[in-house]
Amino acid sequence: MNQAALLTIANELNHDQMRVLMALLADLDYDNYIQVAQMDIADALKMQKTNVSRAIKNLIDFSIILKDPRSGGAKPTD
Repeated sequence: MNQAALLTIANELNHDQMRVLMALLADLDYDNYIQVAQMDIADALKMQKTNVSRAIKNLIDFSIILKDPRSGGAKPTD
């Protein structure tokens, strides 16, 4: 994982963003791609889907995860 991303995580992420990031990392495949529906994350974390969606958008904006342009999936930054 990128050291700059780790500093961003430590300094910038709020509680919901951290929870969503941990749920996303739990679903990494062998190529470091994440293929999980936001609704599944919301259910697992007992969060509203809108809060999960907002957290994912923030994680993308912070460049902690990257959106895969081919499939719409997300991938953590290297």
